[in-house]
Amino acid sequence: MIALLVLLSVGACTIDDAPCWRALTLEQSERADRAEQRVLLERSARSIVELMVRDESQRADRWRETANQVAQKIPTLLESPYFWMGVGLFLGVGATVGVAYALKPVLLSR
Repeated sequence: MIALLVLLSVGACTIDDAPCWRALTLEQSERADRAEQRVLLERSARSIVELMVRDESQRADRWRETANQVAQKIPTLLESPYFWMGVGLFLGVGATVGVAYALKPVLLSR
């Protein structure tokens, strides 16, 4: 209605020109219909996007869960390679010292 009054003030139609007013009214109602259709499309698009976001967040949660399940765990003390390296070095040094003390009397007697 406001658009019709604006058109009247601009001078598109005279007050007695009914066909012109009818055409303007039809154009205005068509614009209103198109605007309503755009609103419906935007609502539909928004709902689709919200569904997509929800699905993506669920998918991300599943991926995070899977990643946590298959991720490498921090090894315990007995599974640590550093622990076993230390044990090997300790036993190697101990065995070397033990063998040297055991062979010392034999090597010095010659």
